[in-house]
Amino acid sequence: MTAIQLIGFLWFASAIFIYVVGSLVFLFWLKKLGVRLIFGFRGIPGYAEYAYLNWCKSQKCSPTWILVLRGLSFANVILAAIVVIPMIIAAHAK
Repeated sequence: MTAIQLIGFLWFASAIFIYVVGSLVFLFWLKKLGVRLIFGFRGIPGYAEYAYLNWCKSQKCSPTWILVLRGLSFANVILAAIVVIPMIIAAHAK
């Protein structure tokens, strides 16, 4: 494994880790705020953000920064997958 592949793999692994831990923290924070979430929908990407958006509308506060950070975290996972997965496949095809 080359250094570039190792860096790519670490980027991909850390992007997933950050997104998962961030999602758990976000869900616990929403529960602390009193936002009602349907248990079966908690794992669906975007559901917690939608519930938070509705809660912010009822509280008349801005959801912008939280939603931007959540979106950037999700985009980081997608970008890492697009870049790193083909690189890993190509390395194992040799």
